[in-house]
Amino acid sequence: MKTEFIEKCKTALGTNIDNFIRSNYVEKGSKARIKFVEQVNDFLGMSNEDEQVGYKKVSRWISGETFPDLITIVAISKVMDKGIDELFSSEIDGLMPTASLTHPEKKVLKNILQDCWDKKTLTVYIPYAFRGKEFYTNKGYFTREEIVALYKQKAADACRVDRLEEYNALQKNGSKLNGKTHFSRFCNVAFLENHDSESRESIFYDNEEDYYAQITNVWEEYGQNDFFNAVFFEERVFDFHDYADWRAEKAYYYQKKSHAKTIYAICFSNLIKTGIITPCKPRTDIVEFENIIDEVTFNHDMNLTTFTDNDYDYPLDTISFSFDVNLTITQIREILNWNL
Repeated sequence: MKTEFIEKCKTALGTNIDNFIRSNYVEKGSKARIKFVEQVNDFLGMSNEDEQVGYKKVSRWISGETFPDLITIVAISKVMDKGIDELFSSEIDGLMPTASLTHPEKKVLKNILQDCWDKKTLTVYIPYAFRGKEFYTNKGYFTREEIVALYKQKAADACRVDRLEEYNALQKNGSKLNGKTHFSRFCNVAFLENHDSESRESIFYDNEEDYYAQITNVWEEYGQNDFFNAVFFEERVFDFHDYADWRAEKAYYYQKKSHAKTIYAICFSNLIKTGIITPCKPRTDIVEFENIIDEVTFNHDMNLTTFTDNDYDYPLDTISFSFDVNLTITQIREILNWNL
């Protein structure tokens, strides 16, 4: 028996079960999967097992890790009101929503799905300025993982130069920080993403007790102690549709908006047309400013997104696009295994 055929059957069944659960229950997530397996068990006349056991069983069917026995497949077809052949039709008949995509479009899709394992919304980025100066890259767009890596590299390089200048100034003023040990520590910096609700101040090496109290806590928090300066950065989002970037020269900023729209049309228009991704809809949030509470509507399809430290000493400005992904986990897994 051909292994490829078996795997396609598992993928098709998992996709159909996942789509059915997402579309037919008021419950969401794990509760919907538990509801589904309870209906299958009821049809078989079986008592319902522990909810976690049932959830894991359905999850393994969806992922293709395990395959239901024949009588369970019959019960699944009854619950879903589908013929048994329909349960295995999507992959075998080539009806994946990606079937009509060109090779370049498939490469785009595979790349942007790197960040889609734990969420159904993904965002891609086009950088246009670092520290307020024009930034050029021949790469069309970046996933979040890629843009964070780029930011850490550029920001750390810039910070080391700034620290070197500070070190030289201290030396001229007769500071006790001297020698190779102090120099290497003074310029050794790590940029760390801040996941706290409050912004965090940078910690810079000065060999004082207060400094060690702060940096020791950070070493313990991140499980590493190979850096002596810590700069915390965040992702800050502004509305793409209104000019709000005070760091970039205005004409250059509008040129980059035009460039971003071109990338958007080339890379993502057909993915949207086929229904694989859907631009995020505007969202209304409750905001509080100086004791005034108001409702504000934010656009989430296109945004100005800045990666920056708390004081905007090292900002990387980007234009970002956000999409909802209309694929099952099984489909995403298959796409990421494409050999392109």
